[in-house]
Amino acid sequence: MTLPSWRRAWSAIWWLIGRSDPSALDAHTLPFSWRAPAFVLLVTCADLNLVAYAQGLGREGEASSVFIFWLSVFLLVGPGAYLATRPNRDWKERLAILVIIGQSLHLIRFFHTPTRFGFFDEFLHWRTALDILELHSLFAFNSILPISPLYPGLELPTVALCELAGISIFASSIIIIAIARFVSVCLLFLIFRETARSGRIAAIATIVFMGNSSFGNFHAQYAYEALAFVFFLYMLRLVLTLEEADAGARWDNAKLAILATPALAVTHHLTSYLTAAIAASVALLYFLRPVRGQPRRQAGLVMAFAFAAPLVWAWLIKPPTGPYLTPLILEGLADLGRLLSGASGGRKLFVASDGTSVPLLLQLLGMSSVLFVAVGLFFGFFRTLTFDPAAKDAGRDASLWPWRSSSAVALGLLAACYPLTVAFRLTVAGWEIGNRLSSFVSVGAAFVVAISITHFFQARWRGRRSMTILSVVLGAMVVGGMINGWGVAALRTTYKVGADGQSVEPVGLAVAEWSRRTLGQGNRFVADRVNGILLSTIGRQLPLSTLFGDPGFAGLFYDEKFSYAERNIVRSGDVDYVLVDLRLSQALPRVGHYYEPGDIEAHGDVPPRLQDLLKFDRAADVDRIMDAGQIVIYDVRGVRSVRLPVIDPPAWVACRICWLHRSRAPGEGETP
Repeated sequence: MTLPSWRRAWSAIWWLIGRSDPSALDAHTLPFSWRAPAFVLLVTCADLNLVAYAQGLGREGEASSVFIFWLSVFLLVGPGAYLATRPNRDWKERLAILVIIGQSLHLIRFFHTPTRFGFFDEFLHWRTALDILELHSLFAFNSILPISPLYPGLELPTVALCELAGISIFASSIIIIAIARFVSVCLLFLIFRETARSGRIAAIATIVFMGNSSFGNFHAQYAYEALAFVFFLYMLRLVLTLEEADAGARWDNAKLAILATPALAVTHHLTSYLTAAIAASVALLYFLRPVRGQPRRQAGLVMAFAFAAPLVWAWLIKPPTGPYLTPLILEGLADLGRLLSGASGGRKLFVASDGTSVPLLLQLLGMSSVLFVAVGLFFGFFRTLTFDPAAKDAGRDASLWPWRSSSAVALGLLAACYPLTVAFRLTVAGWEIGNRLSSFVSVGAAFVVAISITHFFQARWRGRRSMTILSVVLGAMVVGGMINGWGVAALRTTYKVGADGQSVEPVGLAVAEWSRRTLGQGNRFVADRVNGILLSTIGRQLPLSTLFGDPGFAGLFYDEKFSYAERNIVRSGDVDYVLVDLRLSQALPRVGHYYEPGDIEAHGDVPPRLQDLLKFDRAADVDRIMDAGQIVIYDVRGVRSVRLPVIDPPAWVACRICWLHRSRAPGEGETP
């Protein structure tokens, strides 16, 4: 009997996006063996030497370093992905391989700057850790990021380990982030395995997650979100497992989740808010599912504490999160609206602010990483909503209501936000929002993609060729994600203007150390973005920052004369010293600004001229107190002692013209 055309079409559509049959997964698990993890560890150790070699070539300016570096990153993932995602492997064996991959990707950051901090956010939190260690104070003022001391959850264990082990803050930070990376990989694998009841799905999903833009870069740095994300995963696992646990275990999980909420609240503001929102979403699923025995009371209690903890902490410390987050969110939403309406062309992808572009092959890898996730979401979204790990025979007529697994539905709905993060990354003002949200959304997206992959691979493509193709795709996704998040800056090169870690070099470090030794601590400095963080941490100075109240000071460096406006900046900002980096006149910065956001656009999209930077030599009441060749420090405290007229510049000019007119000698035919 021939089926109607609409039934045939529906069957074809349902075969593409319908329910999966997980019964064939991990049907015959082999005993645990150290053979595969040992092989991956051996290959990883050999390949890390290649990473170090590529970084050395990059410092020497060799063009071949780019190819060698990214090939070595792929080799860190490919062999492990092949062995971790093979069928019938023990879940502990898969987890051991995934931990090795995760730690090897973390070591890339260590090879980038092996002896010190090298990224902008790391310097921000280094300053907070230094204040706790040296001043024995939790809430000392941090001028470059005033909100950091108010969330000391990362710095407290760092300083504790530093004091107990007698090591430096940098060494302690490497250990803390390595432990956070280990725990996060384990939690991710357990979340996926307990939701799908399949070690293979969990392994694929974990590697797919490693391809998000934050895993290889931002979460490998010494920043508070790197530790806060571990608390997020811990609470997510406890909440998602409430449904499958018995009555006693449910209350135990709820208590553990409640105990984790204060630790998360004092570590990172944004992560605690997102955790509360996701906890509320999971609790809502438990309340709406028309099935008896749902953990509604436990989920509701966890949700209440998840909201209460960050609000109580904010009430106690009164952090400036409003001025910090609100403009960023509003500008991002406005820019996204302009992009969707066609009023704005969006951000140039893979092009830095100085015009440097990523090589074409790397651009294709970055875009393919996003494309692979998008395809996986298309084929796996509805399969995730109807996923039933306990099913023995998944029929094609299964409905979405009631759903079989609230954990799977929660991860699927979280994955549905992935296109929004991609849209934000296409905008100028909202790319940072998309970048920060991508790690949270990628937890759900990785699970959905893994469901899609296993559905098509388990039925027909189980041979070595198909497994090789899968491992190549997963390796390309991880490399592409690192390109999207880190770009060409992942490879250490020679000095670049305004490139954060690429701009930190021996002269700047020596100048910052000189300022502390000679000028003392706590002086008010005006400096560019890179030298500002060096002065704040190594020099222990207080650089001006417009982020929280200091006056705009970029105008000091964009005029040939040290006139009334520049003197007013010095006086209103209570500036003691001005640091001038003469190299800034050579090129545009890679990060988008020299001194403060918007300074390039406000001054014609050109670098400051050399004569503008050297105008302090011609100014009265200004002394050049240090000259390191490319970096000069001026003492401007004498400017603050000169009392200026309390009138605006136009009025001052008018008075000056009037005085000149009255004082000049009368001309012929004029009355005196």
